[in-house]
Amino acid sequence: IVLVAFTPEKEAVKPRLRGIIFASVSGILIGLFLIVMKQVPQGAGVYPLVFNRFVNITIMFSAVGGMALIRWAHKRGLFGRDGKARADLVVGDGGALDYKKGIMFALACGVLDSIGNALLLFGIQAGSLSVMSVLTAMYPAGTIILAAIVLREKITKLQLVGMVLALAAAGLLALS
Repeated sequence: IVLVAFTPEKEAVKPRLRGIIFASVSGILIGLFLIVMKQVPQGAGVYPLVFNRFVNITIMFSAVGGMALIRWAHKRGLFGRDGKARADLVVGDGGALDYKKGIMFALACGVLDSIGNALLLFGIQAGSLSVMSVLTAMYPAGTIILAAIVLREKITKLQLVGMVLALAAAGLLALS
């Protein structure tokens, strides 16, 4: 997976300790989420995912509300002397507010994310946690493939080797 996500660029930012710590904690939490989802009883359906989504929505609205409050305070000059916003929620060309596109995009992402989580839950319940963990950890491969298709970015040899190795590892885990 590290090979899949690796992009060799001269301008690439070197990893810092803070980033490595955030990535490590994120990986641990994703692993814990998968372990908890494995513990969900078969008859629970998608209720654990609904609860998970509720918690995610609460956190997201709190973060967006906090950013909006900071923006409001900066515009009123409460945090900055020049009165310019430091945390801006503007979306669109030329700084124009375009909430409709953002909301539609967020809804589409939410639907796809919910479908993915439901498939993950059913896969964990029906199969092996180790196989599903490896397949879940392959999400950077999806991003790389989408970038190649949509943005016409080139997949490096190292990334291709990483994808092949990850698929082979998932296959070997499934056989064991």
